[in-house]
Amino acid sequence: MKIPVYDKNGELEGFVEPISETAADSAKGLGIICGFLLIGAVLVWLFNFAKSVLNLIAHW
Repeated sequence: MKIPVYDKNGELEGFVEPISETAADSAKGLGIICGFLLIGAVLVWLFNFAKSVLNLIAHW
């Protein structure tokens, strides 16, 4: 949502984007990126854990 900006004479100069919304958008994007990184890290850990368990079973 854009907010109208008026000059001293009361004429419309233009519109501005509120800072809070853009900050929220960038925080949301950062959260999505961090979420994907966390999921990737968990998948790598699970893969390595499963591999080590299979190695233990194979050499038992």
